[in-house]
Amino acid sequence: MKTDAVAVIRTLAERWPKTFFPKAKKRKPLKVGILEDLTAAAPDINRKTLRLALRMYTITDAYLFACSKGHKRIDLNGNEVEEISEKDKARASEILGAKKNKAKARANAQKDRRERLNKKEEAERPVPKGVNASKPLLKLKV
Repeated sequence: MKTDAVAVIRTLAERWPKTFFPKAKKRKPLKVGILEDLTAAAPDINRKTLRLALRMYTITDAYLFACSKGHKRIDLNGNEVEEISEKDKARASEILGAKKNKAKARANAQKDRRERLNKKEEAERPVPKGVNASKPLLKLKV
């Protein structure tokens, strides 16, 4: 399904190049109700796949950033049609913040996991005994 949605985004970008952009950094907020406009203008595209494509399109950081900054919404022809409401700006900022916090938490969890594994390896390393006890251990890079 995901690959179908990516293909739909490419198709939308070909048909409406002023509205849809394959590169996330160029994306602008879409008008409310654009799904109905698309369904009427492109009946050959499966509605379920179209909904998934729009979801993937609008959840990118660049799209949410554009919404949070208050860029105007555009229609299928690329014309600015309406302002973004304060509620939508706040929601976009909230989602961006949540995504940032989630990424930060994931990075911290990976760091903690690496540290725990290193400590575990240190604990499991055999302690030298006898004449070799005073010599340093060699760590070989593999």
